[in-house]
Amino acid sequence: GIPYIRFERASLVYGDHPRLTVVASYEEAALEAKRRKGSVMLTTGSKTLPIFAGHLIGDPDIRLVARMLPRRDNMEKCEELGVEQKNIIAMQGPFTRELNEALYRQYGTTVMVTKESGRIGAVDEKVETALQMGIEVILISRPELEFGTVFTDYEGVLGQLEESAR
Repeated sequence: GIPYIRFERASLVYGDHPRLTVVASYEEAALEAKRRKGSVMLTTGSKTLPIFAGHLIGDPDIRLVARMLPRRDNMEKCEELGVEQKNIIAMQGPFTRELNEALYRQYGTTVMVTKESGRIGAVDEKVETALQMGIEVILISRPELEFGTVFTDYEGVLGQLEESAR
């Protein structure tokens, strides 16, 4: 009987861009990247790295570049999965448009994989920059779940809390 209130970053709308492919899962994204080949920059973090490494590492036509937080456990995971040091970008964002562009150029990125995390997650900068540079983007959509009371702004959450307190 306890009310559940959820705060969720607002989704972004990218339209029908020909270089943007929206998929429903990490597995689907990995298979799509495998089909496309090239220099694949993964920006989904370390938790999903095993899925992508399993599909992409070892293919001579694919360079997997992993962008993740600069933590020891992440570097150990990369080593265990066979991600070469030269293909690891260990940095903490948020990243500016200019830095995203420089990283895409430095690694010769042809495919960028990201997950939908909303504007606060800086996904819009990654996606817009990649698309402007002619890079294919694979965007993993959020699962569609019914949570009941959901807000995309803090004011809505606070208003609901005040209402519930009465």
